[in-house]
Amino acid sequence: MIENLQSVFSASELETLARSTHFVQRTSRLGAETFLDLLMQDASSESGMSLLGYSNHLSTVHGISVSAQGIDDRFNDYAVRFMRGLVSSVFSKQVAHRFDASFLESYTSVCIFDSTKLELPGRMRDDFPGFGGGASEAGISIQYRYDLNCNFFLLRNSYPQLVQ
Repeated sequence: MIENLQSVFSASELETLARSTHFVQRTSRLGAETFLDLLMQDASSESGMSLLGYSNHLSTVHGISVSAQGIDDRFNDYAVRFMRGLVSSVFSKQVAHRFDASFLESYTSVCIFDSTKLELPGRMRDDFPGFGGGASEAGISIQYRYDLNCNFFLLRNSYPQLVQ
């Protein structure tokens, strides 16, 4: 999984973003690149991973010993800021190379709005109740706005009951 990540971000880019969002504040065994590897491993797992599973993966794959509680502590507001920064960076890189921006000079703002709904594993229903109907018991809606003129990206997570 690390190889896929490295094709998009260099280790120094990840470290810079992690430090600027305060996700990484000092030298740690569980750095930005390893944390993302955990998330990617979890996303590729059919049943998801527990905190103990994360701990075992770190030990087996990376030779790092981190307790389940230590991993749980990393899932905080700084991690959310870090992930938002990653999404923003990827989106900005993708959009920046797709069109001739000379037409933007006539406008103060040119915004793109979009959203997507994701079904999550049923075990996450207490934190992210589903959308109802035949959908999964757990789900989330991610909404974003991107201003082409100033490369400003706003990402907002919405609980299903808040989505209109």
